[in-house]
Amino acid sequence: MRFGLALCALSLAAPLSAQNMPVNDFLAKAEALQHKGAMALFSSDMSLLKQEVVKSGAAWREELKAEAAAHKPPSACPPPPPLGFSSADILTSFKGIPAEQRAHMTVKTAFVRMVTLRYRCQ
Repeated sequence: MRFGLALCALSLAAPLSAQNMPVNDFLAKAEALQHKGAMALFSSDMSLLKQEVVKSGAAWREELKAEAAAHKPPSACPPPPPLGFSSADILTSFKGIPAEQRAHMTVKTAFVRMVTLRYRCQ
């Protein structure tokens, strides 16, 4: 099921602070939404998850800008937004993190891990 998280998440570049939701909580809410099917669109959790990814993407973009301003090598070399991640890409990446790490990892950290791996600088 596509949640529409990716395009919104990566199209924003405004500085926003991430909410620091643990990845396990994010995945549990996403799984519950998947079980709701079309009714998930009316759930407040849908908005919460979308907002978490949007804020994580924006915070990551700000980190890239800070690296450039400090004349540091970039941690990633992404194309211009939108990056085109689907909700399935995000969930697959988050589920690929070992369970013991997910318990203490925030969505922002997991998101940065995902995009850094995908858009490594050559």
